[in-house]
Amino acid sequence: MIFAEETFWDLMRSGPHWAFELFLMVLFDGLIGAILYPLFKRWLKAHDERKHAHEHCNDVHQEKLF
Repeated sequence: MIFAEETFWDLMRSGPHWAFELFLMVLFDGLIGAILYPLFKRWLKAHDERKHAHEHCNDVHQEKLF
């Protein structure tokens, strides 16, 4: 049994190929984003508290504007 080869141009013009590519992109990027975003958010909060804390002006940073 001989299979026809798909060339680059065949794939570029194939609607089902692009639909599958978009499906995989949404699936994997969405899944990875849903898993990594909370971890990144937690890391960023800890980083801000550790690196950007100003001991000399805590009263200014704790003050509410309105």
